[in-house]
Amino acid sequence: MSINLLSTEILKEIFENIIISDTTRSCNSMSNLRPCISVSRHWCKTAIPILWRTPIFPGEYSPEKTTKLLARSYLLCLPKDKRVYIKNEGIFFPPAPRKKKPLFDYPAFLRILDFDRISEMAKFWIIHRRTLPKPKVYYMDILKETFCELFMERAEMIHFINHSGNIKVPIFDNKSPNLQKLRKIQFVERDDDVTFIENIINVANNLQHIIAQFRNTLSSLYSCKALANLIENQNSLQHLGIFGYNQNISTIIQSIKSQKNSLVRLELCNIDFQYFNNNSFESLSLCNNLRSFEITNCKRTNDTCLRTWKNMFPKLQKFKFNNNVFYDISFPTNFIGKIIESANNNLKYIKINSTSPPKENRSKIANIIAENCKNLQHLSFITLSNSEIFSILDSCQNLKELKFFTENKFDDNIFSEMAKHLPPKLQYWDLAIEVNNYYPSEEAVELFIENISKNSLKVFHFTSLYFGDPYLECTVKRLLEQKGIMTSFTDANIEPFCSNYFDTM
Repeated sequence: MSINLLSTEILKEIFENIIISDTTRSCNSMSNLRPCISVSRHWCKTAIPILWRTPIFPGEYSPEKTTKLLARSYLLCLPKDKRVYIKNEGIFFPPAPRKKKPLFDYPAFLRILDFDRISEMAKFWIIHRRTLPKPKVYYMDILKETFCELFMERAEMIHFINHSGNIKVPIFDNKSPNLQKLRKIQFVERDDDVTFIENIINVANNLQHIIAQFRNTLSSLYSCKALANLIENQNSLQHLGIFGYNQNISTIIQSIKSQKNSLVRLELCNIDFQYFNNNSFESLSLCNNLRSFEITNCKRTNDTCLRTWKNMFPKLQKFKFNNNVFYDISFPTNFIGKIIESANNNLKYIKINSTSPPKENRSKIANIIAENCKNLQHLSFITLSNSEIFSILDSCQNLKELKFFTENKFDDNIFSEMAKHLPPKLQYWDLAIEVNNYYPSEEAVELFIENISKNSLKVFHFTSLYFGDPYLECTVKRLLEQKGIMTSFTDANIEPFCSNYFDTM
């Protein structure tokens, strides 16, 4: 069949799947689609609306050049009255190629209204212009307002709004059809300015994702109530991220009970748990359908403050506790243990990274994982003893990814013995040794390979203090890659051990 005979609907479905098949939804997925615009006019007309939902130019362009190209394309799509206004204000207006209007109405395709991108377009269009009679910020503000009006008037369907507080937000019309499918917002609140939140409350009650960040140290009751009202106003919120709210945080947390049946993902970051009260924990405990719970760099996450939390999340599949607050050494052993025990065999992903948890506390968590997480597929643990890791490996036979430090000395016997305990489905293993300069010998690697003959290991990354023999490194790598195991080595003398090691997974 000729490629031109494919119907528009079929072609669009194919192009949509090119985007969806990239689970990262990165610019690489758009790069896969970009060559399609050169195949034929038919393909071009079908691909362009998809590409311009979130326009990204090829990687060889600098961020500034990319942003200026976007600004140029959108300026050429302005209606006549706005073009005249821009020119009368003394802002450079780009000449149209061959003095014709663009072939496509690019603003109509936009799905993501990103006020940060709008601000950047205005900045880069003006910043290098010379001999302007007024301050450059004056012209930038004009362009920001013009772009906002253009997108609000012409974008046919906006799914996501991103706002970091560096631009005046337009008043949203609650009758505007292009906001009827708004499902996600991400915003930064500054200085108790809740204008954006109040605007969103007026137009959206079907949000599925809310990611809120408070920029200042103190969050007022006024700010927290505004966010709480936004949460309570939603019909079926699925994902909530709260970053940086502290004082009066209990007001926000208590509003979560309004979404107890729909909420499946909760992120808490840079929050001080001392401001939680009993009602806060009670509200969280009602979220029985929660699938993912992430705590990052929160202060005072100790068992004293969490003792009132009786019920945890029985359907939880993903749990992350990442606490690198250097002045907060609390490690809520009972709290973490209770979460793992409650979720039991439902847990598939665990990441625990904390500043030097006491050995007895860490051992308790390791034992709880071994006893309760039979279906675990991904485990990242900051430090484990050899005996603890053997126990986990023997119990968690469905593990596919494993990353940990070992606190014990390593030798060839332990290395080859560990191969016998690796789960059959394990595909990725990241081992870091911080107590001695061990590197496996050729004989140990051969025995290791023999012991994992029935395993699925595909990637092995090894980090240690080894000052080694380059020939041995090459030999070990060759032996493992002959087995089909991609291998890499990091010298901890060059890249020291640090908490960021665990931020990669």
